Amino acid sequence: MRLTNEQRLLIEEWVAAGKTNQQIIRLAAEHDPPFMVKSANISKTFRKTVEKKEAAVRDVQRTEAVEAGLSVKDERIRMLEGTAKYLYGMVDRVPSDKVPGIVNAMRGCLDDIAKELGQRSSKVDVNANVRVKDITAIVRKVYGK
Repeated sequence: MRLTNEQRLLIEEWVAAGKTNQQIIRLAAEHDPPFMVKSANISKTFRKTVEKKEAAVRDVQRTEAVEAGLSVKDERIRMLEGTAKYLYGMVDRVPSDKVPGIVNAMRGCLDDIAKELGQRSSKVDVNANVRVKDITAIVRKVYGK
């Protein structure tokens, strides 16, 4: 006797739930209406089918997890870029004694962006012996201000 689609789905559900072949045979016999399934068919057909479906579900879950992580990372990068642009715009509008702090904050944002993009080691040795005039000159040269 051939199994109906409903019966096939029930067997797949039971296999996915971790039932043994004997448990599935018993559940099929107790079902309303009862039906028969052979242990060999459960092993050869249904377990392989469920295994393929489970692998596909895991692949989708992995893809969704990676996409979610990339989305969060992209948002962080956009926020850092916005902050760096804001700070860059502040360089000419603050008193000269505040420029080093703005420049350091901007450098920190740019460094964080590079780290997010995998372009920078998380351990960066910063030389603090640079004069304010040098930093200002570098910023103006690089950014044209």
